[in-house]
Amino acid sequence: MNEEFECIAVLSEHEGDVKFVKWNNINGEHSFLSCSYDDTLRIWRQDDYDEDEFNCVGIIRFECTVWSATWIDENTVACSTDGGQVLMYERASHPSSSDGLPSTVKKVEEWKISPSFKVANHNGPVYSIVSKKGVLVSVGSDGVITKMEKKEGEWRVSGDKKLGHGVREINGVAITNEGVIVTCGDDGVVRIWR
Repeated sequence: MNEEFECIAVLSEHEGDVKFVKWNNINGEHSFLSCSYDDTLRIWRQDDYDEDEFNCVGIIRFECTVWSATWIDENTVACSTDGGQVLMYERASHPSSSDGLPSTVKKVEEWKISPSFKVANHNGPVYSIVSKKGVLVSVGSDGVITKMEKKEGEWRVSGDKKLGHGVREINGVAITNEGVIVTCGDDGVVRIWR
């Protein structure tokens, strides 16, 4: 890349290391998630009047590090924690509609635990999760790849692969549009799953 790029914003609301960010690519909405050692998942949205400004519109608090998060849809997010949990949250309230005039009052959204999702547990920290087309995959320190699918309005575990990277931790996961799963781990390799 020959062109230079510049930092347009510094968002310093987290109180600990920020471990992960995830842009929302659903419906062209300009928002993202951030996860931190400060035991929070934060939801950020682009300001309606200043495209270079992003505001924290939601905070979900935990009792341990939040390692990863993913958008399920524009009103649902899933996250993974150091406590071995995968949790899903739904937006319970939308920011109040404005009358078209700029305001200094910050919009705030409320997010609540999803009743259609049973907590998926790993034995140890869950380092990465990803969602695509009704599939949610989680990986972590226990070396397990857990695949969940939404059927008849409920999320269910549809597959578990133990020792996905031998006895090593699995650090990251991605999924293609075709459902191919890619993982990486402490064994120094990338594995592709179908």
